[in-house]
Amino acid sequence: MDEMHGFQLIDFKGWKESEITEMCGGGIPANLAGFWTSRKLLAAEWWSIKPKILLQLNDKREQVITDELFPKRWQNFKEKFDDWVEAQTMDLSLLPRIADLAVMEPFRSILFECLVKTVEFKLDEIDHVAKKWMNSRNEFVFSLLPLDLQERYRTTDFPSLKSLMILRFRRQEDRTTLHDVCGDRIGRCNLSTLQDQRIHRMLPGVNMPWNWSKADLEFDRDGYMIVKDVLQFLGQDPYDAVLDGELNNVKCYCVECASNSQWFTPQGAKEMIAHQLHSHNGNLPAAVSRWHVL
Repeated sequence: MDEMHGFQLIDFKGWKESEITEMCGGGIPANLAGFWTSRKLLAAEWWSIKPKILLQLNDKREQVITDELFPKRWQNFKEKFDDWVEAQTMDLSLLPRIADLAVMEPFRSILFECLVKTVEFKLDEIDHVAKKWMNSRNEFVFSLLPLDLQERYRTTDFPSLKSLMILRFRRQEDRTTLHDVCGDRIGRCNLSTLQDQRIHRMLPGVNMPWNWSKADLEFDRDGYMIVKDVLQFLGQDPYDAVLDGELNNVKCYCVECASNSQWFTPQGAKEMIAHQLHSHNGNLPAAVSRWHVL
């Protein structure tokens, strides 16, 4: 066997003899195709078995990373990520989760692909990637809005959510708020590559990355109009109102439910909006003829 001759043929794929021996505990594995044979292989024979060699090496790489390197690596990453989260003042629902950053570079390569045994995660790098992720998330949310609303909200302080509270979205048949859109990690998981599927299997019991579950989101214009109508009925500027405090202390009841002798209770602004969206599916007239103030 001429080991160096074989390595010369597969080096261009990124493998070196030193990498293989380190990965395999100090030597060339006995079952690696073409090695430890009773005779020297010809160049044509090396080329014919090259795909099998590369497949074996890639499988071994994945096994070593998954079973030996990843568990400790993930724990170190989680500790640094938790430190970063603790230092943030933003609403937690707006922050990325650990899996969101794990599938972004450079962490994706470090966590799931790197054979180096000792890696280090730094807070400033986590902060940089987190801000990049939030900017990307914000841009995606804005891209779902009609052009007129994009113009209105383009300069809004997105992290506060206060001036965006009237926005509503749909995920398949479910209506949802902007707050929930940012916080939830549900919906159809879009795993576009085999590597994504492998990473998904490796993630240790955490929510799937937001970018993998955003494909079925769309803007709910009907829901948006209902929220706007209710707030205007309550004498509020819908683009400046906040569903907290005094606004939610206002009590109204649904005229249609009362006229049909159905069970009802006085409701504040949040409950009025939810009632209209979910109990009546948005099929009632304008709020001025729908609600009665107590």
